[in-house]
Amino acid sequence: MQVSDEQRAEYFEFASSVLGERFEHGPLTKCLSSLSDDGEILGVVLYNRFTGRDCMIHVASNESRRWISREMLFWTFWVPFEQYGLARITGLVREDNAEALRFDRSLGFVEEGRVRQAFDGGYDGILFGMLREECRFLNMKLLKRG
Repeated sequence: MQVSDEQRAEYFEFASSVLGERFEHGPLTKCLSSLSDDGEILGVVLYNRFTGRDCMIHVASNESRRWISREMLFWTFWVPFEQYGLARITGLVREDNAEALRFDRSLGFVEEGRVRQAFDGGYDGILFGMLREECRFLNMKLLKRG
């Protein structure tokens, strides 16, 4: 498995189709991708709505657990906290997505509130945040890219 920081259109198309929201590369939207050894897209992490202190983070996967690795976890958090120097990241999860809620909590995100009717169908969104100092993945022993 490999992690790519290329900003290829197909990565944004994959995430858009999984998440049901249109994402396109630009100055305020970036991505990381988890790829199989033969180049299949396993998962995409998107960052957008940068404020200087914060950004939104979105995760789209092929519904397997193959997309997540120690390397992908490291880079997922290194990008906003180290590359962009942000103090926090924010995520919004649909209230009925039990697997995503469990996943965010297991990563160390803290539930911060509820955004009423944030999703189609009138579903609320559960707002999650993580501060840089709360992120346990930045201390992982991985070789940083040159």
